[in-house]
Amino acid sequence: MADWYGLAAVDVVNLFRSNYTRGLTDEEVIQNRNLYGSNKVVSTKNKKLILNMVKEIINPWFVFLIFCSVIFLYLGKFNYFFITLTLNIIALVISILPHYRNYKIIKNIEKINLSKVNVLRSGKLININSEDLVVGDIVIFSKGSTIPGDIRIIECSDLKVNEVSVTGDESIIEKFSSKIYTEVLEMSEMGNMLFKSSIVQSGEGQGIVVAVGDRTEFGKIMTSTLNYDKNRNFLINKVKSGMNYISIFSFVIWVILMFFMNSNGKTLNESLYKTSFLLFSGAPINILILLYSIFRVIKTYFKSKHIELKFLSIIENLSRVNVIVTDKEEALTKSKMFVRKFYDNEAIINFDSKFIINANIKRILEIGFLCNDCTSNKNLNKTLNAAEKAIVEFVETGDVDLEIAKRVFEIPYNGNKRIKTTINKMKKRYRANVKGSVDVILKNCTHYMVDGVERELTKEAINNIKMADMKMSNECLYVMAFAYRNFTYRPSDDENIESNLVFVGLIGFESILKENTLKAVEKCYVNSIRPVVFTEDGKLGAIASGKRMNIVRDSSEVLSGVEMDNMSTEEIINNVEKVKVYSRASEENKKSVIKNLKDLGYNVLNSGSKLTELPALNEGDLFISYGENSNKIVKKLSDIDFEKNDMGIITNMIINSRKLIISLKNLVNYIFIWNFNFIVLLLLFYINDLDLKFNISEILWVLFFNVIINGIAIFLNYKKVITQYDFNLEEEVWDISLFSVAINGVIPAVIILASSAFSSINIHVFVFWAIIFEQIIYGLFDKFEKNISFFILIFLNLVFQLVIALSNLGTYMFGIDKLSMYDMRIIGIVVVVQAAVIFMKKIFTE
Repeated sequence: MADWYGLAAVDVVNLFRSNYTRGLTDEEVIQNRNLYGSNKVVSTKNKKLILNMVKEIINPWFVFLIFCSVIFLYLGKFNYFFITLTLNIIALVISILPHYRNYKIIKNIEKINLSKVNVLRSGKLININSEDLVVGDIVIFSKGSTIPGDIRIIECSDLKVNEVSVTGDESIIEKFSSKIYTEVLEMSEMGNMLFKSSIVQSGEGQGIVVAVGDRTEFGKIMTSTLNYDKNRNFLINKVKSGMNYISIFSFVIWVILMFFMNSNGKTLNESLYKTSFLLFSGAPINILILLYSIFRVIKTYFKSKHIELKFLSIIENLSRVNVIVTDKEEALTKSKMFVRKFYDNEAIINFDSKFIINANIKRILEIGFLCNDCTSNKNLNKTLNAAEKAIVEFVETGDVDLEIAKRVFEIPYNGNKRIKTTINKMKKRYRANVKGSVDVILKNCTHYMVDGVERELTKEAINNIKMADMKMSNECLYVMAFAYRNFTYRPSDDENIESNLVFVGLIGFESILKENTLKAVEKCYVNSIRPVVFTEDGKLGAIASGKRMNIVRDSSEVLSGVEMDNMSTEEIINNVEKVKVYSRASEENKKSVIKNLKDLGYNVLNSGSKLTELPALNEGDLFISYGENSNKIVKKLSDIDFEKNDMGIITNMIINSRKLIISLKNLVNYIFIWNFNFIVLLLLFYINDLDLKFNISEILWVLFFNVIINGIAIFLNYKKVITQYDFNLEEEVWDISLFSVAINGVIPAVIILASSAFSSINIHVFVFWAIIFEQIIYGLFDKFEKNISFFILIFLNLVFQLVIALSNLGTYMFGIDKLSMYDMRIIGIVVVVQAAVIFMKKIFTE
């Protein structure tokens, strides 16, 4: 962004030809809107989502099923019409839901433009819609105001702002109007700037708008996120493609049969009635309904585990994942740290039974206690928060006598600078208490403390500090440095407070691995999943912890953010497949890593909780949001929401999703085969002038109840599925071909046609039950697994259908006669032949 913070407010006002007292004229508003754009975060994705919803309506399966409904309406079969139309609408809603959900998310985010704002226009203070704001407008804001654009503060009084939506920092930031002389600043350090979507917590002020809409910092984040398109619906698209092919085939057969029947003297109404079921069975909407039902069950199960899945296609995307990008903290280690060692500028001191608090250690603890926000949940940085809690617990349990002082203001923790500072009123003076990264704090120190006495910082002292840092880091400790600076006056916000510091010492914190970490890492490698870990540890600590977690073997597999910043793009690409742990890398570094991994053909899952992480998160194939403090927008845009980030849970989800997706493929294959079978069956019987007088209840029983029950049984085999080491979704899973569906659908139809000649009862009754029992036998023998759930469900369905077929229940339910024992034996021969065909197929295909 432009360095507006480095200009005096009056210069910014003059630059945009505005005016303190009158603001812009109506003519200047129009000019500036044309010149600098409107105040809308525009998403091109919404147009695509609406277009996708329209496309769902013109799918052949939907169109032909509507046509089928119209036929039933024309024939006066109103109950058939309502059943067909209802099922079609249900399937359409299921199909449109993912697009609609994305549409709603984007519309909700765009609501930020609906707020009101007070501006000066032509010398009058007026209240306008946020989206009508233009660059150069003079804005008046007060407590509770949502900042409508990026604003350079002109004047303010006691102004404090929450700008977590832009900077990711939940701290309440104190703002001012004076010019900042530092050349390069992070956004969180721009104390004289306000950013779009920030909220005024207290105070009031006046400022000039310097950026609106997509050009604001918030707009840049959201535009790249909302317009980022991912092909996430391979499974559903494949299913719909198959549905369309079968629908088109059934329509062609319908046209042929209509011509055939009319040429053989059948009336139009008779022909329409007989062939209408071709169109109905040719739109296998039972697949969509069953897939959605299964997803709801899976979603409910995960919700009980405090995990929210957004779409069925996410299971598919999880199955593709072969790289997990995550932070070490929380995902692999517990969110709790413990104080283990101190360095007091003389020696490393273990916290044990012989531990004594000297002057330096007391000052370290004092700085750590005063410069601390662990109880307020303001720190979104997990490592910093855990370290602060460890200091507070150490002080409270050790009953350490510290000088407690009121906080005057703070300079929040900055992710790139990695230090945090508070200004506290200490009796007759003020003191800056500073903690953070060892190398950053050392650069800002001129003195160091030894046994309570300040001395000039020497090269020897610096080397000793670095050696202590190195030694503790090699022991897998997270090392934090502590320093201070005394003031005889109250320092101002825009002073360079974090300079001329006195170095006090170090604390080494121990983070504990989760119980399942080593097992999770092992599972990753066994299942060809590559863990890529980002950590707040320095490089030495990252190497040590990487070895401890069995992720890295040597230092060549660890890269620091500083090293990345000094590498060329080509060097980063050459290293990305080798590096497994990144130390103190920025969000931009992480985004680059994920993008390069994707360019190399990897499917990446990553996790985050802050809005500022969205550009990096969206580079992956899918992402997880997690934690109570996760940003609301991040939660809405995420694919999965976790209560807590956990590598073990993520790894298990990927492995189970591979099993689920293979089982879903088997289920889809089964349903396609039997929908196609029904079309072929009707075709064969009608061409041979054999009358099949099915009613809607019989069709629903065959294609919905029986097929779905058997499909569920097949799906329950997922626990027995073994996924190969080198898992590839497209090559290994989606091997469904139209030829395979056709062959497996035609053979049972031919068997039934041939056996119907021996039937002693109404032919359509015989065909009805023959289809039912063929579907059961096919499901049993073609997909047989030593899985008790699968076997029990198939067996129960078989017994249930036999009871109906051999009793008067069939008459009650469908208005058909019960099967005789003779016909039952004929059907027995049919299913034996069907089983033999299955076994022959397995012999020649395996």
